[in-house]
Amino acid sequence: MNNCEICGTALTEANRSKSYRHRCKSCVAQLTKDKRQRDKKPSTIPTHYEGDEKAVLSLYNRVINTYGIEAQKWMLVEECGELLNAIAKLKRGRSTKEEIVTELADVHIMVEQMAFFFGWDEFKAEKERKLQRLQERLNKKGGSK
Repeated sequence: MNNCEICGTALTEANRSKSYRHRCKSCVAQLTKDKRQRDKKPSTIPTHYEGDEKAVLSLYNRVINTYGIEAQKWMLVEECGELLNAIAKLKRGRSTKEEIVTELADVHIMVEQMAFFFGWDEFKAEKERKLQRLQERLNKKGGSK
């Protein structure tokens, strides 16, 4: 029998979380509640990065210099997993649109950090190429413009 990795309680089938097999339901519920509370609180630091590419890239540079690229690569993997989990839960009615949007934003930020590290201009050019190709495919299928 295993113990909860957070509180140490012995795990049984009755108290084991289905989503986090190494945690008890109580700890998962409390962590979820805490995360929702944090998400509701407004940031104390004004952050207006929308449309300010230079500021965003500067921030990504600071993040990578602070935590290291390997840690950020694993953070991307973790955030993708959380998004996949939220989408899977949505199908079963155990997730919300707001949770999906939150996870999408997390993944988007991590993808942009990787793009910054591996080549921002190349990433933007490749994204544009892919969008153009998508538009061409839709045009061939007769999709709306």
